[in-house]
Amino acid sequence: MLTQQQALDLFEYKDGKLFWRVSVNPRAQKGMEAGSPSASGHFKVCYRYKWYWVHRIIFLMFNGVLPALIDHVNNDPSDNRIENLELWSKAQPAGQRIDDKVAYAIEILKQYAPERLA
Repeated sequence: MLTQQQALDLFEYKDGKLFWRVSVNPRAQKGMEAGSPSASGHFKVCYRYKWYWVHRIIFLMFNGVLPALIDHVNNDPSDNRIENLELWSKAQPAGQRIDDKVAYAIEILKQYAPERLA
């Protein structure tokens, strides 16, 4: 599993794209854009014989965690700008933004247990 520090050491982020900071093989040289498009439109990159989704690496670089589900806000899988990536949850109900769940939880607490908001 790729760590945040490894990602920061390997890649440079510029406007939703990753560029190699180091040369790792003849097709991945320092300064070259990292990744290639998949059939789904998402970009993927291979490092040490393992494939990674570029949007997941970018999220990891900025947030230090690699959650189960990351969504593209504008539904364009090739738009990997950090401001277009958001954390989603698979918990019930599925496919909701974490911010929406937190806001909903706060409203429930205000109504039924305001003392827990202190």
